[in-house]
Amino acid sequence: MALHHLYNLLLPLNILALFTLLTLLTFIPTSHSASCTQDQISRMDVMTGCDCVGSSSSAGCGPCPVSCGGILQIIPDGQLAACGHGCVESNSICSACNLFFGGLCTCIHRLENGLVTNCIASDPPSPNKGSPIWMLLNSHLLVTTTQLIPGILELDQAPDPDGGWRLAQENYDRAAGALAMNSVASRTEEQIHIHLCVPQKQTIRDILSGLDRADYTKLKYVPGLPNGWDMVCRVSPTQGSPINVASTIETFLSTAGGCNPYFAGAGVMTDSNDYTWACITTTATATEKVFCYP
Repeated sequence: MALHHLYNLLLPLNILALFTLLTLLTFIPTSHSASCTQDQISRMDVMTGCDCVGSSSSAGCGPCPVSCGGILQIIPDGQLAACGHGCVESNSICSACNLFFGGLCTCIHRLENGLVTNCIASDPPSPNKGSPIWMLLNSHLLVTTTQLIPGILELDQAPDPDGGWRLAQENYDRAAGALAMNSVASRTEEQIHIHLCVPQKQTIRDILSGLDRADYTKLKYVPGLPNGWDMVCRVSPTQGSPINVASTIETFLSTAGGCNPYFAGAGVMTDSNDYTWACITTTATATEKVFCYP
């Protein structure tokens, strides 16, 4: 009876002590790392000390019109807080930079820490590596780079402009897939990227398969496209081999005048004989729409 009586006396005290402890724990500050900055991501210095935080919001961000020859104003779909600079730090709050601050950063972090991931890098990432790398993101639907490059018109600024296209061609379905890079006028992200896809309809593949390859050793207009689409293409000389897309883009842009560069997108697809075609679309329709969702 004495022990039972003592237990009844101590029980309220134990409950009070537990309540006090839980209350104190509630007010203990938790440690949160800062979000990884654009500079840290570009330097691949995200192994520790920061969190990869993208944004799905456009709050505080707006359209960035591009004037073209004083005649036409192009309004890209991607919205930014600071126009004309791509995914700089001030644009980390914008969904148009989610790819850079979210997906790319996460790939670098997981690869550097040896964590499980489906991300594939053109070269192993390491802090302050020096040279930028290209990265196939975790979903295997997008390729981008650690270098700050807004899009197709700045591709030639990369030390290895064709590196992303090579990585994409090594990892897409040659027989049924396609690659696409959208134009300034049609892109929704302000960090350069290549789409990897498998179109449900093989409209473009059928058209390319019907062309005389001997006529397309250099960029040439492709007839018979639906929906008012326009594009020029060239074909690789060797069956089963990749094609240099960056040089194809550069060739087109070197002669494109007026507003044409802002509507230029790039696509890659093989024909029924496994020859690779590199194409430049030249209308307002996104290249992704032409090659991936015809």
